[in-house]
Amino acid sequence: MSSCVFSGFYGSGLNRDYVLSLVWGVFVTEVNEDVRFERDSEWLSRHYRDLQVDYPNKYVAVLDERVVGVGDDGEKLYVEVAGKYGRDPVIDFIKDTKTIQVGRLRARVLV
Repeated sequence: MSSCVFSGFYGSGLNRDYVLSLVWGVFVTEVNEDVRFERDSEWLSRHYRDLQVDYPNKYVAVLDERVVGVGDDGEKLYVEVAGKYGRDPVIDFIKDTKTIQVGRLRARVLV
């Protein structure tokens, strides 16, 4: 079966193993990017409350499980970070917390 799939490549002088390495390399890169994106998303979720303290009402860009950019415009931040690092960051808007007071009790709550 592999000779049928790669028969067109043999006529062009390309080695079957070379072609497989190209195809496999692209596949592995895509899988690795998907895994990285998922890890960065999970990291952002786990650290959301800390980010609310540090970056209220801001967009944050996360790569490799760390904040690599902050801004007021999510699209502009994406372009800047993707251009600088050559990869797609996870971008999220971090909502502010609000302080409420009932009698003598004060609490910070998520909005």
